[in-house]
Amino acid sequence: MPEWALCPHCSLKHTRRADGNCPRCRRPVAGDAAAPDPSAPPDPSAPLPDVYDGRALPGSRSERAAAAAQRGASTSEVRTGARVAGAVLLANALALVAERFLVTSADKGFAGAPVSMVLDFLIGGALLAGSAKFLTLAKIRAGLGGLVLPAIHMARGDPILAAVQIVFSVAILILLLGDAGKLRIGLGVAGAGLCLGLEALGLQAMASGGANPLARFLLASQVEEQPATVVEGQKFQYRLSPPNDKWFLRKADLVKKDNPLADRWLVRPDRDAHVIVIAEEVPGAGVVDLERFARVVLDNARKGSTQLQVLDQTPLPHALPARLIHTQGTVEGMEVESYYGLFVRDNCIFQVLAFAGRKNFQGMEDELLQLIRSFESP
Repeated sequence: MPEWALCPHCSLKHTRRADGNCPRCRRPVAGDAAAPDPSAPPDPSAPLPDVYDGRALPGSRSERAAAAAQRGASTSEVRTGARVAGAVLLANALALVAERFLVTSADKGFAGAPVSMVLDFLIGGALLAGSAKFLTLAKIRAGLGGLVLPAIHMARGDPILAAVQIVFSVAILILLLGDAGKLRIGLGVAGAGLCLGLEALGLQAMASGGANPLARFLLASQVEEQPATVVEGQKFQYRLSPPNDKWFLRKADLVKKDNPLADRWLVRPDRDAHVIVIAEEVPGAGVVDLERFARVVLDNARKGSTQLQVLDQTPLPHALPARLIHTQGTVEGMEVESYYGLFVRDNCIFQVLAFAGRKNFQGMEDELLQLIRSFESP
């Protein structure tokens, strides 16, 4: 039978130790207090003793209190990471709302979907308020966002946007998963802040009518490596001569996907300026009427933009019947200024559309006109 002892210091009932000390508080247990008399009536005012069950115990009650405080600190750090993630999701939701208002066309894209805004507002607000009810949903949202949205951007030919989305989703997960300490919170905030900063630059560009400052990088992967010199038509015989070495041909597969009617697509990435050639044959039409051609082009332009203004229509000096139309309008939330160079060769019609954001268009008028006037068709 084990010999029991009762510690007079911490009230732990335990088997007598060889060193005569209590296993909890490490203080000596007096011999006369070691074995309570089983026949003595219990003292109703005495606290109930703890019974040692063999598990490792802290050396004192103060040590146990310190361990509990440490566990509480860890829990607090997890809540801090989740709250920061909530603030990031709220900021992203506000950016989506701003984009929704700036993009005035019918096609607002997947990123502007109301479901994304509502989810980020709901989850972000709950996490910021300290509620853990939406923590699992937040992790699912971040995980799917890091898989689905990059796939959509890659399918559209935007690997840089795909990479930004991956960084944003990983940053959210860093804040949500496990016990987010100061280092992980810092990394998560840095990654999410970078992505939100890039998004803010894009929104600023949309609001001001200029080009996205990131356009040069976004377009870099969409164009051929070498600058275009003389551009030959693919389906029709014609040529264009860019005025400098800053113009690049957009890759054929992306051209076909974005605009199946486009035969060639030139891009100047540093100014987010574009020149698209659309060539068509009108069967059985004989010689196409230039006036009718111009009306059809303007009707189509009004369908693809809002607040379209025709600033000027003038004959274009050329060997073929030709006309230049100058317009301003809003396309997918951005103020765009355009030149339309229209050319007629028998029953073939050619539309050379040169456009850029309104601010970037300013100062490029001569270069764009030079490119349009370089059009030749035998």
